[in-house]
Amino acid sequence: MLIRLQPLTLPQIDARLMGTETVNGLHLTEDVVPHAVLAMASAALKRGQLPQWWQPRLFLLGYPPIAVGSATFKGEPVNGRIEIGYGVAHDYAGCGYATMGVRLMAAYAFAHPDVDEVLAETGIDNIASRRVVQKVGFTLIGERDSEDDGLLDRWLLSRDSFSG
Repeated sequence: MLIRLQPLTLPQIDARLMGTETVNGLHLTEDVVPHAVLAMASAALKRGQLPQWWQPRLFLLGYPPIAVGSATFKGEPVNGRIEIGYGVAHDYAGCGYATMGVRLMAAYAFAHPDVDEVLAETGIDNIASRRVVQKVGFTLIGERDSEDDGLLDRWLLSRDSFSG
């Protein structure tokens, strides 16, 4: 079954930050949209940042829709590059929804002329996340040591190599 993306609005983001788990009929737990992502998005949108680069997008499955995961851009494009973060709820892991969601997010990014590359980072031991970016067509470009997350692999997808 295919998924579709739905951006969260600022009122929806703030409702979830206030502890509401069901927003507009969708059950949004921590493993669907992490609190840190919501907080970052809320702050950026309140500063007047462009919503298309800051709104988390839910991965919705079926009708009535079920939120199975989410993705977000980690800011606006810089020098033609934008970074993506993504995740899927534990109950829906291994079903291909992360791959579908990342592919849809990349297509969205490349629909904007100011984006030439999409960057993703994965934990070096996170085999499932590595497979997601590999299936979408990302290429490993190096590593980075993160204070919060340890050693991360850095992956890049270019507009020219993306097959949608």
